[in-house]
Amino acid sequence: MTEARLALKQHVLVERDGDDDVVLIDSRTGRMSACNETASIVVTELERGCSIARLVAVVTSRFDVPDDVAMRDVSAMLDGLAAEGLLDASE
Repeated sequence: MTEARLALKQHVLVERDGDDDVVLIDSRTGRMSACNETASIVVTELERGCSIARLVAVVTSRFDVPDDVAMRDVSAMLDGLAAEGLLDASE
């Protein structure tokens, strides 16, 4: 069984400013969500399409956190994106 490929849905716009601040915009509803540093890194990976394992690896390489902490944080963010209808997962 292959791991799901995760990405942002097509209706999600990603806006960046010169300070590397990232905001997600749901073009269907106009709802906007500001991202912290960790979320910004996750969003960048999701724009390319990736797996949960890739997200955890990127977070642990960027921050001094154990795999289980990165997995918890990444999972929480993915759950939030899914709940808002912003996450696309395919096999």
